[in-house]
Amino acid sequence: MNWMNQSGQNSHILYTGSTSVYDQDGGIKVDETLPAKASDPRGEILIRTEATLREWSGTWTILRVAGIYGPGRHYLLNALKAGRREVAGRGNHHLNLIHLEDIVSAVLTVFSQSDRTGGRIFNVADDGRAIKAEVV
Repeated sequence: MNWMNQSGQNSHILYTGSTSVYDQDGGIKVDETLPAKASDPRGEILIRTEATLREWSGTWTILRVAGIYGPGRHYLLNALKAGRREVAGRGNHHLNLIHLEDIVSAVLTVFSQSDRTGGRIFNVADDGRAIKAEVV
C-alpha cells in the first residue's frame, strides 16, 4: 500500500508479508529480533521481497502477518465441514494465527503512526499458543 505525498510521489510503503519467513518449528517463540530464515521457496521469495523493500530510499513498514482467520477465512473449519476425517499436517504443530480484524487494526496503526513505524518490521499474530490438534 502506498502513501502519496502532495506532489504525488511515494512517501511510505506498507508491505504485508508473512511470518513464514521464519524457519519455525518445535513451538519456539518467534519475534522480530530473530533472523528471517525460510525453510521453503515461498519463504525465500518473501525474504528477498523484504530485502528489496528495505533498500528503497523512501519510508517503509513491513507487517509479517500470521495465518489469517475470520470471515471467509476458516481453512480448518471448512475442511472438517467438508467431511475430511484428517487435516493435513502434524497435530502437534504450533499455529501462528491472526484474526482479519486485528490485521486491519495493525494497518490502521501504521497509517496513524507512520512517523514511529517507518523503517520497522512487525510480526502481527495472536498472543495464543495453540497447536493444530487443539484448534481442530
